[in-house]
Order: sequence, then structure tokens, then C-alpha cells
Amino acid sequence: MHQGERPGPQGSHLELPAGTHTIKGEQALEWLRTRHAFGDGTDIGRTEAQHLYLNSLIRKFQSADTLSDPFTLNSLAQAATKSLVVSPSLKSIGALSSLALELIRVPADRITMVTMPFVYGAYPADARPVLTDPDSYQVFRMIADDIPLSTLKSSPAKPSPSPGPTASAVPVDKATVSVSVENSTVDGRGEEITQALQAKGFADAVRDTTDIPPQTTSLSYPTADKAQAQAVATALGLTSAQLKASASADHLVLVIGTDWTSGTDYATTLPKAGVLPTGAAGMTQNAGTDSSQCMGVNPTPYNAFAPGQTDYEYSWTGPTPPVVPQP
Repeated sequence: MHQGERPGPQGSHLELPAGTHTIKGEQALEWLRTRHAFGDGTDIGRTEAQHLYLNSLIRKFQSADTLSDPFTLNSLAQAATKSLVVSPSLKSIGALSSLALELIRVPADRITMVTMPFVYGAYPADARPVLTDPDSYQVFRMIADDIPLSTLKSSPAKPSPSPGPTASAVPVDKATVSVSVENSTVDGRGEEITQALQAKGFADAVRDTTDIPPQTTSLSYPTADKAQAQAVATALGLTSAQLKASASADHLVLVIGTDWTSGTDYATTLPKAGVLPTGAAGMTQNAGTDSSQCMGVNPTPYNAFAPGQTDYEYSWTGPTPPVVPQP
């Protein structure tokens, strides 16, 4: 690695000459805080660096001389209770130790960090917002449906997609099920799904033309109408994750989301385990395989000036840190 961030009030003070380093203490904190020197100089690069750090920390925890050593484990738990603010159920040494022991049982190659796929907004370069795109919703969808983000190696993959809702034993007269169909994705989807429901016997399915913001697919229903909701879900291939009981609802409301842009069977569109959308493929770090991965350094040379720039960039590349002129 050839990396560093300019010393001074603007940077994190991280200085790492070329080579491999074990970072800890204050230097580890500098790594976690570094932004300008990583990637394109934004928080996206800092997020990737933090993911790599967490994966390395997990591997260290799982090593033979850490969590499996009761004395080391107790010492870590005591330090954590003094340094972290956690939920009341986790604030005891015993609870944190139990959580750590659970972590040992999770193989490293089943732990994957992912950065949300995104596009930059059209604001000035120093204030560009990060926006979602279709790949973002695909990743959220995998998380919501408990679909692994990586191809598992150490144990059989979990079946994908997740099973749909269990059919109710209560008889359902489809013709009397009142369901409104709202569309938050491409034009025409509301009418397409409404017609599909009607063709399957849900004669009281109605297209609701109210404009709604983009969102994921869901089927909300009155608590007392769970059997009717399960019947609709079965007809459309929805999974249990899409069903939402609502105490305030007076009928079923199906929202067609940005995660369902084509077809009339939701289950056939679910992503498969380990098959990430294109926008996320290069934005994941797997704890079992990224031990030799390095962070990309902001390519702007330390002593180069961009148009309109009047000061040094924050990052540098090279075997030794640059000499920073003192004011």
C-alpha cells in the first residue's frame, strides 16, 4: 500500500508508508476516519475502508488466541462495557461474552459487508448527494428476504427464494376479497397486476391511480384478514416478507414496488444467493476472502493542483510521507 492523508486540521493524520502494517489504537482510529485519501475522496471510500477493517477485526476475533481464550474474551468484554453504549440486554460482561461466542460459530466466508449501490446527484462535486438506483433496491430486497449476499462455501446455501406465506386453513372466497393495487414503479404495472388478480378469481381487485413515491413491494391487510392476504400472496408469488398487518387498514392494499418491474409472479424475480446486482459487485468485502485486499488511493498527486485549486490535496502516494510546509 502507498497511502496517506495530509497531516493537519483537514486530514485524519494517517500516514502509512508502502508495505503491510498492523494498525491499532490511535492509528486504527485514523484509518477509520480517513476519507479524502481513499477512493474518490468521498464517504464511499471511507465506508469501504471501514468494511475492510471490520472484516479484519472479525478474523482476529475468530483466531485461536482471541475469542477462544476465556481470559482474553473476559478482558475484551470488560473493555467493551466501559467503552461502548449498547442495548440494556447487552451491557453486561456475560451477555457480550455470549454474543462473542456466537460470532465464533459464523464462518468468515458467511460474513459479507456491502455498500449500497448508488449514483451521484448533479450537485457541485464537493456536495454531491448519493442517490439510490434500481440496484440499490435489489440489495435491500436480498436483505429483506434473507438471501445471502455471497456464495457460501463452508455450509450448504440457504434455499432461495425464501418460502412464501403458509396457506391458511380458513376457506377464502376470492371473489369477495377487496384489494386495491397501487403502482410505484414503471407505467402500466398497476393495470397489469390488477388484471392478473382478476384472472385468478379476485374479481374485486381494483386499480388505485393515486400517485405514490417509489418503494418496495408490499401487501398490507387488516389483522383480521390474514387469510385473504395469504390467498393474494399465493396467487402472486409474494413471500412472507411482503405481508404487513395493519391495525388501521380496512381492506387489502398491494403496492407494486421498484423491485418488481415485470411479470406477474414475484417469486420468479427474486435474486439468487450470491448473485449481486452489477452496481454492488465491486462494492462488497467478504471476511473470508478479503484479507489481502488493499484500499485504492485517491489518484490526485499530493503536489498537483486541479483547476481553481489553491491548496494541496489531502492524499499522497509514494514510499514516504511528504514534507508539509509549516505556516
